[in-house]
Amino acid sequence: MANYWSDHSVKLAPQTTDLNTKITADADFVAVKCTKPSVSLEQEVTELDLLAGKIGAGAERIVGKKSGTISFDIPMEGFKAGYDGSDDAGSAPASGHEVVPPWLCLVGSAMGCNSSAVASATDFWRGVHLSCAASSAAGVTSATASALTVDSSTVSDKHLAGQLVVSATAASDTSPQFGFLKTKAAQVLTYAYDTGNIDNSGTASTYSSATAWSSNDQPIPMTIRWTGQETAFSYVFIGCVMESFTINGLDAGAVPTISISYRFYDYECDNTLGGLEIPSDYDRVPRIVGTSNGRALVGSAAGAMAVTCGLEGVSLAYSCEVREVPCHSKSTAVSAVQIIKPRYQLALTIPHSSTDTIYDGAGSSASTGAHEWQSALQLGQKRGLAIEVGSKIGRIAAIYIPAAVLTAAPSTDTGDVLKYGLSFEAAAYDGDSTDTAETEETSPIDSSIRIGLG
Repeated sequence: MANYWSDHSVKLAPQTTDLNTKITADADFVAVKCTKPSVSLEQEVTELDLLAGKIGAGAERIVGKKSGTISFDIPMEGFKAGYDGSDDAGSAPASGHEVVPPWLCLVGSAMGCNSSAVASATDFWRGVHLSCAASSAAGVTSATASALTVDSSTVSDKHLAGQLVVSATAASDTSPQFGFLKTKAAQVLTYAYDTGNIDNSGTASTYSSATAWSSNDQPIPMTIRWTGQETAFSYVFIGCVMESFTINGLDAGAVPTISISYRFYDYECDNTLGGLEIPSDYDRVPRIVGTSNGRALVGSAAGAMAVTCGLEGVSLAYSCEVREVPCHSKSTAVSAVQIIKPRYQLALTIPHSSTDTIYDGAGSSASTGAHEWQSALQLGQKRGLAIEVGSKIGRIAAIYIPAAVLTAAPSTDTGDVLKYGLSFEAAAYDGDSTDTAETEETSPIDSSIRIGLG
């Protein structure tokens, strides 16, 4: 008796050669713990109004290129399940699966992170294209909210400007200190903004982290296998390029999720590759609440970052334009794609407060004029934005945009209270500094956005 496709697995493998060469090695594929995918199979069809010679006869069709889209959601995961700091992100684990979760490897590639460092599927899923910091046992000398002083240049050199830096008194510490590195000078690592916790202990350790950032490398295309519960149930999507991702669930009390959408340039149905696969386990990033060190920070007109309450509808969206390079000799008629105009937009609503400032046309506080968000738009002000949470090492996640500009006039919502709908876009930034050889191509220094796990 025939069976019907009802259960699903999604597995991905990096195409390190080119857009058109599908991956066939089973070992290169990693299953992701995601929602049931939404799939659209597309093919160009042109209708010719030919003289068919018969009343009621339909027109002939000419069939062209194949393509399509696949999208799915992934709950935001931290490091591998039970992570205790003994393995470093970006390095081979002593046992079990890789430290870094697949979603960050995929998102990092889409963001243009150091793709040239990836020579194999192992490299990709290990996260060698991400900016990974190694741990140092008892590597901390002292700490304040604004800076971490480490024991030696050996410890300092494990960290790069722009990276997420994590320290704690122990792997079980529920009040870890973490933040993005702005300035690196000898053994002093200065944060971009004050951290929520301080582990000022000479026995505290620095722990591994992995940071994705906006850079100029082109993403690595993927082969995706969409499979069902029977061997005969399988589609293979070739030349998959991430067109967009959105991190939702950034509201207070929510658990973040990542919605990912790929466009593929060829596909085939295969009755030999089906079957379900259990994804590897990773620690879930906790709800964004104070007991898990959750915070939302918004920069002032003067530049200072401050913890801000009342934010709702918070999400981060990546989008881009995909330029196709046509080629007569390729099976897909496309030899490569180029990502142009990548953009990062953070949307939120914020209530009108009695402490909000009114500004005159010159940007000075006044009793009449423009509300601070209208003024920020008019003056083209750049504001820092950050969302972070972390109950312990392995479960830390943080997003930081050093300089964001408003893209439209604030919308208004007069529901329970007056709220402004704000849409920010990551803008140019060059405020980081370092005393070691780091470039924007191989590290997050001066990047316009960073997404880190620790």
